[in-house]
Amino acid sequence: MRRLVDILKQSLIFIYANLINIWLFYNNKNKNYKYIYPNYFNFGDAFIFYLYNYSKIKRKKNNKIIVFGNIDKKIIFLLFSKKKLVFNFFFIFKFLPLHPIQSKLQPLVNFKPEFCDYLKLRNKDSIKNLLNLKIKNNLISKNIEKFKNENYFLIFIKHYNNNIDDLSGSHGRQTADLNKVYELINYLTDKKYQVIIMGDEKDKSLEEIKKFKFNHSEKVSFFKELSEKYSIEDQLYIIKFSKGYIGNGSGIIEPVYFFKKKAVIFDLQFDEENYIHYNLEYRNFLFKKVIINNEKSVLTNTIIKNIKTHKLRYKIIDSPLREIISEINKTFNI
Repeated sequence: MRRLVDILKQSLIFIYANLINIWLFYNNKNKNYKYIYPNYFNFGDAFIFYLYNYSKIKRKKNNKIIVFGNIDKKIIFLLFSKKKLVFNFFFIFKFLPLHPIQSKLQPLVNFKPEFCDYLKLRNKDSIKNLLNLKIKNNLISKNIEKFKNENYFLIFIKHYNNNIDDLSGSHGRQTADLNKVYELINYLTDKKYQVIIMGDEKDKSLEEIKKFKFNHSEKVSFFKELSEKYSIEDQLYIIKFSKGYIGNGSGIIEPVYFFKKKAVIFDLQFDEENYIHYNLEYRNFLFKKVIINNEKSVLTNTIIKNIKTHKLRYKIIDSPLREIISEINKTFNI
């Protein structure tokens, strides 16, 4: 039964990506406009892309943005006038698998994203000012606004299962052991800080974290329950007034960076190709380790590829709690 479900899911992904490709074929026939969109529609990449291209899109009247789905729509609506938009006829709704559809669409002939050289994007005050302006012009949920004068950290945890050695998909960037998250939150609240857990109903970590009985439960809040519409404006507002970010690598670290907030990011693999993009001025990373043939090293994308290709035996070591706390103390002067 499970195999049948997987086959049906893969068929849906293939068909949906090709339907978008066909729609792009006809859409591209309109030579009156230049259509602009990124290679990736996930939150972090789309957020960087539209900030990078903001002036160019606004300046040229014939530039049009293609809105592909629910996630990039939020960012685009925040930054641009609706007159600039064209909606993907086969809209990628929230219930559809974004990343697999995106992966199938990328090599197709009619998918022609705009190149974005992220190395040229600087963390200028003008970007921060733009985001502040967009927040100012939108309503913020009352339960979010009340945190303006509080002393709090933002935390987001990827958690798919308890298997620390799971390297499938994005599982290599998860925190398998949630007990250290429990201890970490207790440490912060014992230090009189409040903690806001980020994420929505799709994030398994939320339901697991809610099961814990913290030392100071009154100091632990969930963004999903505070924000009336889970709006991007609420997300930016809560980032703006936070002390910083602690947790796994995710799209939220991009607006954290552009608000010039510090971040401690743990339990991820080292990405040799994109490491220079990480903008280390405000970010501190604690990478996973791996043991192969009794030799311990930093877990990298190349090593993960070799493990899968050659079926190597290995053991993953997550970032220890003591190292995470030490880095937090150093980064935030606790």
